[in-house]
This record gives sequence, structure tokens and C-alpha cells, in this order.
Amino acid sequence: FCGPGIDGLSWSARAAVDPNPRPVSAAETAGAPAAKRAPAALASAAPDADAVAPQAEAAVAASPPQPVLHASPPAVPRAAADGELDWHDLVSRLKLHGFARELARNSALRAFNGNTVDLLVAPHHENLKAGGAVAGLEAALKEQLQMDVHLRLDTAPDAELDTPSKRMSAAERERQREAEQNIDSDPTVRSLRDEFGATIEQVQPK
Repeated sequence: FCGPGIDGLSWSARAAVDPNPRPVSAAETAGAPAAKRAPAALASAAPDADAVAPQAEAAVAASPPQPVLHASPPAVPRAAADGELDWHDLVSRLKLHGFARELARNSALRAFNGNTVDLLVAPHHENLKAGGAVAGLEAALKEQLQMDVHLRLDTAPDAELDTPSKRMSAAERERQREAEQNIDSDPTVRSLRDEFGATIEQVQPK
């Protein structure tokens, strides 16, 4: 490569330069620096793990605690706390079936001292005091009142007893009377009765 004189020098220069250079595109020219800068750009875009962790902890700490729901206990009649008991309201709340339900509906409350429920029944309902009716009513009272109670039953003349069954029958008779009165005063019914002699055979209260 070292030729003597100027000609040798010129020859060595010509040998070092590509006589047919390949043109370089603008994309390649711009791509080379971008490729070198890409790792740095990715590194700057990646989140700092140490910075993210405190933010996540702060978000968790800021979340309000969720309330814990509990099943509501059955409502206790207010009169039970006063040493008195609304027997008619209590019987309507009890979950009873069969003879235990009949015993409750045909009994009248004589006294309640907080642990003992003293009931009266008519002589023709005295048979309800036998069997499992008393135990079933007692269990239902314990569940509703949320306390340990015991039943004590005695007999009394039916005319002296104010039982839930009597009140239910009286309310049913009143509904029947009102229904019949409303039908009798209806203009259409009166017109049919006056013009065609129509009669009302039966009225069912709603």
C-alpha cells in the first residue's frame, strides 16, 4: 500500500475509498441515533417500583372499612320490659301450628312476672293443656321474648276470658257487617232489587 512518490500515495488513497459507494437512506441515518436512544427512553418510561409501592399502600389505607352485617334478632314486645305483656299482639307474632296455635289463641293472659306466663283457658278448651301443645307454645314464647319463660295454665269461665280467638271472631263479624251494609246501599244493587226483585244470597268481605 505504500507506493513510492506521489503516484503511490495517490494510489493508496484511491484504494481506501470505495469506488462505487452505496447510497445511505435518510431512515438509516435517523435510525441509528434513535436505536441508541431507545433503551434510555424505555428506562425513563418504566415506573419506579419504590415510588409505586407507597402509592398503593396509601390507596389501601384510604379505603373505608366495609361494615359487617348481622342478622337482626326478632323484635321483642315492648311491654315485656315493663312487666306487662300484650298477649294479643304477642300471639300474632308467634310461629305456631296445630294444637299449640289453638292453645295460644284460646288462652287469656292472667299475669306475667318476667319468667312465668300465667294463662287461663275455658273448660271446653282444657284438653289443649295436654300433649305437646304446652311445650310448643312455651318454645315459641322463649324464641320470641328471647328469655327463659315457663307456662302455667288454669281454667276459668269462658265469659270472663278475653282471648285472641274471640277478638278475631269479633273482627270478622264486623267486616261481614260492613260488607253487607255496603252492598245494601249500592245504587246498582238497589235498582236490580226494586225493578227485578233481585236478592242477595251471600256477601263475602274482602
